[in-house]
Amino acid sequence: MMSVARAAPHLSMGTGELRRYLISEFDIRFQVQYVLAEFIIRFQPMSAISLILTVKIVVTVILVAGPFLLLPRPRLETMTGVSATSGSLFRLYGMAASALLVGYGVGLWQSMNGEFPWAAVLMGLVSNAGAAGILAFARTASSRVYAVIFGTIGLLLIWAALSPTGAMHPLLSG
Repeated sequence: MMSVARAAPHLSMGTGELRRYLISEFDIRFQVQYVLAEFIIRFQPMSAISLILTVKIVVTVILVAGPFLLLPRPRLETMTGVSATSGSLFRLYGMAASALLVGYGVGLWQSMNGEFPWAAVLMGLVSNAGAAGILAFARTASSRVYAVIFGTIGLLLIWAALSPTGAMHPLLSG
C-alpha cells in the first residue's frame, strides 16, 4: 500500500515547500496558454478591446501578480532592486495587481458580451499611464523599457476610450 506522503507529497509540506512543489509540478505557462487558447477559440471573433484586456490579464498574472505573490523575498529583491526587511511589501504589490486583474476580468466579460468596459479602460489608463510616467524618470534602462510597455498599453486604452465603437469592432470578421 502506498503511503500518503508518497501518493500526495504536498500534504506533508510546509508553505515554502508547497509553493516550490506547485510551481515545479505544474507548468504555469502551459496552463495559461491552454486557457487563453480555449478562451480565444470559444469567443471568436474577438474585439480589439477584448484582445487588449486578455493580453493585459495574461501578462499581469505571469509577470506581476504570480511572481510577487509566490517568489521568495530575496529573489524579488534581486529582480526589482528594492530591499525589504520582510516580504510583505512585495506581497501587497502582488495583491494590488490581483485586484486590478479583477477589474480587467470584469471588463473582459463586458466586452465579450457586447458592452464597452468603461471602468476597466479608465482603471487601466490610470494604472498604466501612471506607471509609465513614474518609470520614465527612473535612472535604469530596464525601468525605461517598462515605461515604454506601460505607455503603449496606456495609448491603446486612450484609443479605445476615444473610439469605443472601433475598439468593440471584431478583429476577424469573415
